[in-house]
Amino acid sequence: MRSVFTLVLIVGLAISALAVYVVQNYVGQYRVALAKERENAAPAIHLTEVFVANKNVRFGEELGPNDVKLVQWPSASMPIGVYSKDNPIFKEGDAPRYAVRVIEKGEPIMSTKVTEPGANASITSKLGPGKRAFTIEVDAKSGVSGFLRPSDRVDIYWTGVPPSVGEESPTGTVTRLIETNIDLIAVDQVSELDEAETRIAQTVTVAISPQQVAKLALAQATGTLYLSLISPGEYEVAEVEEVTKLSLFGEQRQAIAKKEVCTIKSRKGAEVVVTEIPCPE
Repeated sequence: MRSVFTLVLIVGLAISALAVYVVQNYVGQYRVALAKERENAAPAIHLTEVFVANKNVRFGEELGPNDVKLVQWPSASMPIGVYSKDNPIFKEGDAPRYAVRVIEKGEPIMSTKVTEPGANASITSKLGPGKRAFTIEVDAKSGVSGFLRPSDRVDIYWTGVPPSVGEESPTGTVTRLIETNIDLIAVDQVSELDEAETRIAQTVTVAISPQQVAKLALAQATGTLYLSLISPGEYEVAEVEEVTKLSLFGEQRQAIAKKEVCTIKSRKGAEVVVTEIPCPE
C-alpha cells in the first residue's frame, strides 16, 4: 500500500514540475514578444508641466496664483514664452498679474498675454517694440459699419485733393491706399470686444511706427481716411493703389464734362440775360 502511495506521489510531483515548466516557458515567450512589441512601438511623448488658466480671463482682469494650475503638455508643442514648472508665472511674494489679451480656460499662459507682477493692464501693453498708438476718427461709412474688432488688421485709404491738384483739374479728388496691414488695438476706448457685439465706432486706435504716425496725422488733417478690413488668413501686403476721377469715369466722360459752352449776353432793361448758343467750329 505504501508503495502505491509513493508511486502516486512521485507521479503527481512530476506532473506538477512539468506544469510549472510549461507555464514558465509560456510566460518567458510572452515577455519576449512584449519586449519586441515595445521596441517596435512609437517613441513615448515627452511631457512638460506648464501653467494654464483655470478660468476665462478677459483684458484687464486680475490673474492670481489661484487662477492657474500646472498640467502636462507635449514638450514638442510648447508655445513660445509659456510659463512652466521650471519658469513659474508666480514666485513667492509676487503681486498679481493682469491679462492684456483674452485667455481661455485651459489655455497655456504666455508672457505676451499677461503683465509683469503688479503692473496694470493698459493699451500700451499691446504695443510692440518701436510701435506707437494712433487714433483715427471713423464713422459707420469709413469704419466698416461696426464690424471692426481689436486685433483685426486693416488697409487705410485716403480720399482728398492733392496739394498740387485743384478741384477743377481733370483728376481732382483722388483715393489712395496709404497704409496696409495695420493692426487695430482698440475700438473707441475698448481693447476687447465680444464677438457677438456690434459697435458703430467713432474712433479706432492702431499700432504703427512714428513715421506712419506723421503720415496718417497729415492725411487725416487734409482729407478723409477709410478703413478696409483684411481677411484673417491673408498676410500679403497690398500694392499701392490710386483712383482718380479720370480713371474712374474715363476720358470720354471727362471730355463731356469739360465741353466748351458758348453764350451771348443781352440786356432787357436793367437785367442781363445769358443765353447758350452753338459754338462756332
